Amino acid sequence: MQNQFKLGTREILAIILISLGTKFTDVTPDLLFAETYMASWMVPLIAGSIVFLPLFLFVKLINKYKLSLVDLNVRLTGKYVGNIINLILFAFSLIGTALMLSNYSDILMTLYFPQTPKLVLHFVLTLVCLLVAYGGAYMVGRTAWIVLPYIKLALLVLIILTLSEELNLSYLFPFFGTGIDVVLKESFLQNSIYIELILFAALIPYVRDSKNYSKAVLWGLWVVALEMSIFYFFYIIVFDAYSLKNMLLPFQHLARAVELGRFISNFEGYFLAFWIVGSIVKFATYFFITTTIFTQTIKKVKFTKIYIIPIAAVIFVIGIIPETIVHAAFSYRQMSLYVGSYIFVTLPIILWILSFRKKASVAS
Repeated sequence: MQNQFKLGTREILAIILISLGTKFTDVTPDLLFAETYMASWMVPLIAGSIVFLPLFLFVKLINKYKLSLVDLNVRLTGKYVGNIINLILFAFSLIGTALMLSNYSDILMTLYFPQTPKLVLHFVLTLVCLLVAYGGAYMVGRTAWIVLPYIKLALLVLIILTLSEELNLSYLFPFFGTGIDVVLKESFLQNSIYIELILFAALIPYVRDSKNYSKAVLWGLWVVALEMSIFYFFYIIVFDAYSLKNMLLPFQHLARAVELGRFISNFEGYFLAFWIVGSIVKFATYFFITTTIFTQTIKKVKFTKIYIIPIAAVIFVIGIIPETIVHAAFSYRQMSLYVGSYIFVTLPIILWILSFRKKASVAS
């Protein structure tokens, strides 16, 4: 692949800021408010601090070996153990993408297109994401870079308009919610909200240099953590943490609540357009990442794009199984966050230890 058609730091950063930066618009906040209440705004920052060291060790390994996530696992843990790890990551990504895409279809149907069957919305959303992903990593990255300023500008407008609403800072107290121990515990258990930062290392063959990936993920971590924290903060002072515990999708409620002046309201349609564009880029990225992990694991495939269509079909089918309604997606999301948190912290440390031992054995 020509270097000009590979991803640079800005494209990877754009992918990160859109993929992770839309998590405060889905069911992720609902999982946090159920446990940490008014201290939920702290969780993204504390979780980011927890994963920084493992992530830093991981990017050091990526820069050292110049390998993708899949190849790095095989190189340091061996062929069989490495492939088992890679297949687990593939299943994790496949099922998670399918259920979250189904959840996004539910959001569209419930809040915006109640007269349209979910099957139609789910098919259209899957098809559009597939078309973007089929263009390859460079097309996904370029699309993310082009639409990123407009999406972030829309979010900034929403925050500015929210400042004109009735805000109650007393909703932030008690400051640590149900206790600082609960905040720290949930921050660890929810640190996998950033796990894509590791999964994106599967894109290394499509990146100009591994250092482009390293810079993007280390900067992206803190930008996304701050962005999530700001939105959770506004959710709390607008709606109250106790109300948020029983409120699904606070972002959509916030978009419906804001007004511009006395006569201009109903801004949710404006924000919906940018939310849909961001969601398409996000899931196109997940389609490509999931397919890339699969093709790199089985080793016998030259072109990832050939397998995007069947994997997108599997994602679509999983998403229309009756059990995969909002409750199923919510339950899987909670379980996957907990499991993924342990993977995020332990996998980079284990790989780093194995790399250190290999270096020591060679030196001796």
